[in-house]
Amino acid sequence: MSQKKEHLKASKPIAILVDGGFFLKRYRAVYKNGKKHKPEQVAKNLYKMLLDHVKQERLYRILFYNCDPLIFSFTSSPFELLIFCAMQ
Repeated sequence: MSQKKEHLKASKPIAILVDGGFFLKRYRAVYKNGKKHKPEQVAKNLYKMLLDHVKQERLYRILFYNCDPLIFSFTSSPFELLIFCAMQ
């Protein structure tokens, strides 16, 4: 069996969840002229970063999300309390 196939059998598949808003903020701060990069270049750089991050493991999937912070409220039935949640 080739060394590459052995490596793939031994490695675990890794899925990475990327917070789009945070990533783009950091990307523009870290990369020189990052604000001027086209989306294709940003995607290629993100892919390279993630491959470097997982090193010897197998990158299975990249999940990229970009949404507003979660804000909701609910009532706690035993105490009839209104609970407001905001996550940022």
